[in-house]
Amino acid sequence: MWYFVKNETNALYAQGIAELEGMGYEIPAVVFDGRKGLPGMFPDKKVQLCQFHQQKTVRKYITKHPKTEAAMELKEIVSLLTKTDKESFEGMFSEWCVKWDGYLRERTTDPETGRSHYTHKRLRSAYLSIKRNLPLFFTWYDNIEMGIPNTTNLIDGHFSQLKRMLRNHNGMKRKRRNKLVIGFLRHLRVLPNERKAVSDGSPFIGIKPCRLSLEELLPSRAPLRFIDGAKV
Repeated sequence: MWYFVKNETNALYAQGIAELEGMGYEIPAVVFDGRKGLPGMFPDKKVQLCQFHQQKTVRKYITKHPKTEAAMELKEIVSLLTKTDKESFEGMFSEWCVKWDGYLRERTTDPETGRSHYTHKRLRSAYLSIKRNLPLFFTWYDNIEMGIPNTTNLIDGHFSQLKRMLRNHNGMKRKRRNKLVIGFLRHLRVLPNERKAVSDGSPFIGIKPCRLSLEELLPSRAPLRFIDGAKV
């Protein structure tokens, strides 16, 4: 099942899951990339934040090569997020917060306006992002028997393949591009019985990659679906 939509919204995610459940699928957990408000759409499900996306968020604020000692230490802690357990990560982060509490509170006053602001704003943004999302980092760990993935990397990798195909053929008209998308999705196969162990020990469900060429994909005649007036 797939949609062609104008915009990605939380309501569409909820609608899609409701339709899948209406078809008989059981969806006990959701792994998301950090969209605001999405966890609240599923109060009856376990919600896991993609740990890799959280690492990207922190890197966006403190960069790949932070200069300050506090930022370098935080980078090292966050790099372990996908490799360690809940107690260890929360312990390391808690110790970092205590050590650098005063540093995070430092303020700088503008001599012209007299107004003050936090001196280390980007570091604070990284810190607050971790603090806010911390309860969603280890849902997979707290419910190990459910086999919840700790990242969305598995499906993101396949979508990257699709994006490359579309980018390499960006001269196609929209109708033909949509046929390519449908052909690609139809040839992805979820393997519910194939479970492997990632580096941190959490299992995930395998997906058989699409290995067909552009010419093999385009003949697909699957019906199109439209939402919110999206046109092809």
